[in-house]
Amino acid sequence: MTMCGIQVLTGPAPPPKQITTDWAQLKEVTAHRGPSVQREIRHNVTAPQVATLSKDAPFLWWYAAVLHLRGAHPVPQPLQDTHNRCFSWNGEVFDRVPVAVDQNDAQVIFDRIVNQLDSAGPNTAPTPSPVVQTLAAVDGPFAFVLWDAPAGQLWFGRDCLGRRSLLWHLPTVEEPYFWLSSISQRLAMGTTPWPEVPAKGLFRLDLAAWWSNQPFGNSLYYYPWMAPGPEIDAPLVPVKLLDDISAQVIPLRAMQLPFQSVRRALPTPDTMVGPLQSPDAAAPDTCPWTLADLVFPPDMTSCAQGFIDCMQRAVQRRTKSIPPLPNTTTTLPLWHQLSGQTLAPFLELKAARPRVAVLFSGGVDCLCIAALLHHVLPANEPIDLINVAFENPRAIAAKSAKHQNSDPSSNLSVLFQSAAMDQPIDCSRTEYQRVFDVPDRKTGRTSARALKAWAPERDWRFVAVNIPYNQVERYRDRVVQLMRPCDTAMDLSIALAIWFAARGDGCLENIDDIQHGTSQVIRLLPYRSCSRVVLLGMGADEQLGGYSQHRSQFQHYGWLGVIEEMQHQLDRIPSRNLGRDDRIVSDHGKEARYPFLSHSVVDYLSGVPVHWKLDARYPRGLGEKLLLRHALYHHLCLPLPVCQQWKRAIQFGARTAKMTTSKITGTDKV
Repeated sequence: MTMCGIQVLTGPAPPPKQITTDWAQLKEVTAHRGPSVQREIRHNVTAPQVATLSKDAPFLWWYAAVLHLRGAHPVPQPLQDTHNRCFSWNGEVFDRVPVAVDQNDAQVIFDRIVNQLDSAGPNTAPTPSPVVQTLAAVDGPFAFVLWDAPAGQLWFGRDCLGRRSLLWHLPTVEEPYFWLSSISQRLAMGTTPWPEVPAKGLFRLDLAAWWSNQPFGNSLYYYPWMAPGPEIDAPLVPVKLLDDISAQVIPLRAMQLPFQSVRRALPTPDTMVGPLQSPDAAAPDTCPWTLADLVFPPDMTSCAQGFIDCMQRAVQRRTKSIPPLPNTTTTLPLWHQLSGQTLAPFLELKAARPRVAVLFSGGVDCLCIAALLHHVLPANEPIDLINVAFENPRAIAAKSAKHQNSDPSSNLSVLFQSAAMDQPIDCSRTEYQRVFDVPDRKTGRTSARALKAWAPERDWRFVAVNIPYNQVERYRDRVVQLMRPCDTAMDLSIALAIWFAARGDGCLENIDDIQHGTSQVIRLLPYRSCSRVVLLGMGADEQLGGYSQHRSQFQHYGWLGVIEEMQHQLDRIPSRNLGRDDRIVSDHGKEARYPFLSHSVVDYLSGVPVHWKLDARYPRGLGEKLLLRHALYHHLCLPLPVCQQWKRAIQFGARTAKMTTSKITGTDKV
């Protein structure tokens, strides 16, 4: 598995000085994504297809920064073969393409493509291309760029769910240069935007044709991901990808999506979850039932077990090959001695450093990931549960106005910023809870406490990431630039939460003391999560009916409306926010992985009857994500209260939304 920052630039003539400056500035940002090893290649292109071009030699510049997550040693990118082919790979191979634990998946993919190209011979064009055949077979997230020098072709694209970032900066008459990059940057040359490469298929750019003054769109070919079904026998026609660019589409059976469409079966009384029997019934306004009271059809119970098995394989594949971090002496508290104002001693020990962290709000999505992570990791390996909370000046001022004796200002920001990493922090219980007891902190503590009771042998580290507002002001511009081309207030509020959580700088809390202690002082231990892989629950809401739109569709259009909405949400995943989230997490030299978006999990859930995933007849905290709640309670045997928790969207749960004014809307531009 390899995480890589990719940066490629090409044009029909040598670049001016300003382009060279822009290239160097972008390299500095790209390097954050890959701290293990970096490599740059610059060359004039000498492929046979461009031998007859003008005296202005076309150029191709290539830079990659690698985060080592698989194999014995880091493998520099871009990879290069004897025919001058170059390849950059930001992705993982979890299934379908064999990769041994000690192998580098970028090298395996590149070798597989090159071997097929070489075996075809110089005068043979295999159909479909080995590039298409190989990349379409990968089960895992990826973004890639491949220069096939003998053919004069530049291939690039993203996986079918858009889990890795790849942006393009398109050529214009004034700026005849084509950029591909994992992230964007403000360039001095022009102001044209950096859109995301659509995660709709793979692309092939005939550089020889473009360099010979053929229009860029006429040189660009597009191999779309297609829903399962018969091969489309369609003529080569242009498809509009952006307002100012089209591409020639080439439909191929090899590009079939690796998962089925949402099952369209409507519910019948014998398949419904009781006590309600009629598909159109509704629970009373005051619902008397808990998850323990519901009566599940036997087939649904078997389905829940199958779902857990599928998810556990997804978690296991996303964690098994991560190389261990070296053990270092670290300071960890003896929590049983930390109570009240006692100045308890701290224990110096050789502590295992967690390889994996979970972005942990306490909701059922991350609770499922954490519980399954416990099943697949060695018993002596700690797990970081990262929970983020923000000082929200507007919310604190409103609370202070309600309690007239409260001071809206806070001195916690000074306290946290001046603390040393190896010294405990003593702070006011009232002040700490007033500022940082946001909704996600409360649900996070409750679920973390449940995990500790459920698996007491595991070292669960609840990492409370507390962000004073002045830290938001300090890093806001950096996060705004990273999230581009996403540009709304909602994007920023979500990106801030993910960026600070992925950074992992926080404190270890004594949850029992926080929740039930009576002293006026609480003790925290500064802690930095060094995990290089962060597991996130993205994809659960879309597939399991977690959005309010799912309930709204049920209320207006019944079960058919729910089916249509669930398919709509699944179809939107590739074009929504996963590229943004990749850019945000990777800025810390870490990688985001999404077990709910494993191809096998998506395929499994798409085949489950919709009314088992969401039963909108039951209230919130019970009906939505019902299959997941059923699996957590009846199969993983987690406590009932945490299986019935419901939580707000991250921007409201962590309090990053509307930090200074209530008048801003989520769609406002930033």
